[in-house]
Amino acid sequence: MIRLSGVGGIEAAFWRGFFGFFSMLILFLGTEKKKSLLVLVSGGKPLIISGFFWGISGIFLTLGVQGPGVGQTLVMLSLSPLFGSLYAFLVYKEKPGIATILAAIGSILGITYMFHREFGNVDIGGLLITLGTPLCMGINLAYLRKHDGVNRVGVSMAGSFFGAIIALILGMGKVAVPLSALLPLLAVGIIIVPFAQVLISMGARYISGAESALITSLETVFGILYVWIFLGEIPHKDILTGGAFVLLCITANTLYHARKEGAR
Repeated sequence: MIRLSGVGGIEAAFWRGFFGFFSMLILFLGTEKKKSLLVLVSGGKPLIISGFFWGISGIFLTLGVQGPGVGQTLVMLSLSPLFGSLYAFLVYKEKPGIATILAAIGSILGITYMFHREFGNVDIGGLLITLGTPLCMGINLAYLRKHDGVNRVGVSMAGSFFGAIIALILGMGKVAVPLSALLPLLAVGIIIVPFAQVLISMGARYISGAESALITSLETVFGILYVWIFLGEIPHKDILTGGAFVLLCITANTLYHARKEGAR
């Protein structure tokens, strides 16, 4: 959708956040009704912190795609489960399962193979920017795991708000886009990103932050498929091979934990 809009990363981040905030605000007020203010206040610091992490991770993602490139950004994004596991271990003393770690390493290798042809000289500044997304996302999912009482729609609403404000500041207020570009960004902001964040946040109540981050690695694979189907860009065989390996790693990890947990 962002490709179809044809706008830059900062502009896309602003409108994505702008539309997402109002989408989640309407949903939040519609579901919580008279309790809305009480729910927001009770969310307190965890709601603000998690929302900020959602907002800043989206900014890093768009800056990474705009600067270092899609390949490097998506490869670094696959580090999310490792950052999530490290944070959970250091802060909450939560030891990650060996199966999840192996699946995460396999996903990193698969995504690296998908885009290895795009890698040139690594720029340190670009590397730090692309590290921002997996670092924020991994920590956020582990954080949400420990704060499962926080309203997930409220968190997504806060994330969209912070994302829009940060993008507005970075763009120095210059975020205007042609009217024709607003329709794809409208779909991204109202439906795709905020509801994805709500679902991912809800999932963190039931599985570890590392597993949540691991499953989000599939966005790389599905993103390639969507571009192929809707924009007609045929992926290289290396991308298909690496994507299939990522899908295999994540599916194997999911089935392993499903069998291990049993009826629970």
